Amino acid sequence: MARLDGAALRVRALGGGLPRPGRERRAFEQALDAALDRGMAALPEIAATHADLGWTAAQVESYLRNFAFRLGPDEDKGAAEFVRLRAQLRPLPC
Repeated sequence: MARLDGAALRVRALGGGLPRPGRERRAFEQALDAALDRGMAALPEIAATHADLGWTAAQVESYLRNFAFRLGPDEDKGAAEFVRLRAQLRPLPC
């Protein structure tokens, strides 16, 4: 079974296929990282626009900052374990 690294999991989470190796993949990873950096920098403004949730802007910002947006070796292990365990299950009838 192929091992998925953090970048591959991010791509899968976005609904796409794996980027090609080499320069194209590095450029894609850099673009994802830059977008995340911009989003994290904008969290105060994002949180302020969601006051209709019943939380203060500070609570919304704190909530959003606690997500694991970057995936590393631990997340790779978790994904591999999920795939391994899922393979042990019988297919569900349609």
